[in-house]
Amino acid sequence: MQQENRPTGDLVANDIEFHRILARASYNTISERIYNFVIDVLETSIRISHEHNPKSDIAYNVHKNILDAIESKNINTVREAIDHSVDAWTYLQDSND
Repeated sequence: MQQENRPTGDLVANDIEFHRILARASYNTISERIYNFVIDVLETSIRISHEHNPKSDIAYNVHKNILDAIESKNINTVREAIDHSVDAWTYLQDSND
């Protein structure tokens, strides 16, 4: 995901696949279906976030933090990583960087 000059479509596809993998990892069919539905609805927003951060360094760091938090098995760390992710995503919706 952190490769410069990758087409935005590839970055969006990788981002969405990351979230689909998280959904599958829940081993909860209902949660997985809801999560996938939400990701489908937010696809345009995900695209915008990558268009506003062409190097994808913010997206890479946010996703890495989520994985690290999950691996820590500390619920507070997971919540902080998700809060940070939402803040970064919100920022990128209006960013001109």
